[in-house]
Amino acid sequence: MASTDHHMHGEEDHDHHHKEESWVGPDGKVYHSHDGLAPHSHDPIESPGYFTRRAPPLLNRDFNERAFTVGIGGPVGTGSLFFLSLLFFIYIFYAL
Repeated sequence: MASTDHHMHGEEDHDHHHKEESWVGPDGKVYHSHDGLAPHSHDPIESPGYFTRRAPPLLNRDFNERAFTVGIGGPVGTGSLFFLSLLFFIYIFYAL
């Protein structure tokens, strides 16, 4: 019989509702996940940045065709449909 200290089991044998964990990735960054699905890191910001080192302008893009795109999505019950309906109402009401 296996001891209770060391045992093996498959991923489906237990739930994934545990505390936030963090680990160091192969790139040396510290990663963590809030939900177990989307690991990410928070890079330290050592300065506010430099205007002279900003990204160059995007000269090969035509922003007149579409100014910007907003992605709205999320789990069921988060109000995405309500938000889209509200935006449509504002669009119609103010004739934008």
